[in-house]
Amino acid sequence: MAWIRGFRAILVGFAVIAALVAFVFWPELDGGNDSATPANPGAGSIALAAPPLQGSTPAFPEDQAGISAYLKVTDSIDLDDVRGVFFSVEQEGPDFLIGTVSVPSSDKDDEYPHLYVDVNGWAIAYMPRGLYSDAALAPWRQSHQNTTTLADAIAAVATELSLLIDLGLIGYYHFEHPEATGFVMAMEAASGTEDFFVTIPSTLQVIAAEWGYRSSHTLGWASLNDDQFVTGHSGSPSAMYGNFGSGVVASGATHKFTANRSSLAFVMIYSE
Repeated sequence: MAWIRGFRAILVGFAVIAALVAFVFWPELDGGNDSATPANPGAGSIALAAPPLQGSTPAFPEDQAGISAYLKVTDSIDLDDVRGVFFSVEQEGPDFLIGTVSVPSSDKDDEYPHLYVDVNGWAIAYMPRGLYSDAALAPWRQSHQNTTTLADAIAAVATELSLLIDLGLIGYYHFEHPEATGFVMAMEAASGTEDFFVTIPSTLQVIAAEWGYRSSHTLGWASLNDDQFVTGHSGSPSAMYGNFGSGVVASGATHKFTANRSSLAFVMIYSE
């Protein structure tokens, strides 16, 4: 049975057919139909929209951030109350903290998301541009959960403050690609060989198509359209990341992803 799940859906026109243990960051489908199709209104990806900061977070490093998740978790935060969330604090001022956060969906400290928290109640988790792949969104250790590593970081802030929040209110934005309007994320965990297929409408422009790979097997591999792009042991417990390059994952086509004795994550940033 395929797993096809997500926070919410916003775009008509994507189609996914997932095999067995695939996790797709799209709406869960009931019954035996394991595909999201244009006939399923709203089936698609997660919207990217700029946070309504309105100059209230001058210390946030917009010029360093890539894909990000954000939420105003409360009206005000005492920074001492959230300091314990951080694995490391890299920068701080009287009204903000910036550092990394240990999240259950990541294994190594060099893959932990960065987090900005300020006294006005904002929590913004982000991947530093040029340092992490967008595929580091993948929740390697929670592959059947509706989450990302960035959402996990924001949830950690809420937990530290003993707040109950609706994680469905978390917004996403790509500061490096402000023209982007959405992203999709798909994951496959395969003990043998498993496939999933992604159909991209011709009306979309693919801005970035990135992959993450994790395997403890020397015979593990992953392929796109039957061409292997990574093989072997990824290192323990870390993952390997890369991108497919311009035009490799094209719009107006269906693409086949295969994982063999490995976990495979695919993240695509696009504009309409």
